[in-house]
Amino acid sequence: MTKDEIDEIVERRQAMNHQKPDGRELRMRQVRNVLNIIFMVVAVVGVGIYLSGNTTTGLYVFIGSMPFKIIELAIRMLKL
Repeated sequence: MTKDEIDEIVERRQAMNHQKPDGRELRMRQVRNVLNIIFMVVAVVGVGIYLSGNTTTGLYVFIGSMPFKIIELAIRMLKL
């Protein structure tokens, strides 16, 4: 194989990996983004409550944010 042939094969493989996502992938990405935003907002609120002195409530709020991240992780890992 020549260098040009190898380069052509590499370019074709890269093009296959960079195709536009279909509608289902875009919807799942949007769902994952929403779950991440909810997780981040609730976690920041929980840390804020925790640092303001109400440690028990802050900890519960922070722990309450975890299911959103776990669901997002499951979607990402299962590639739904």
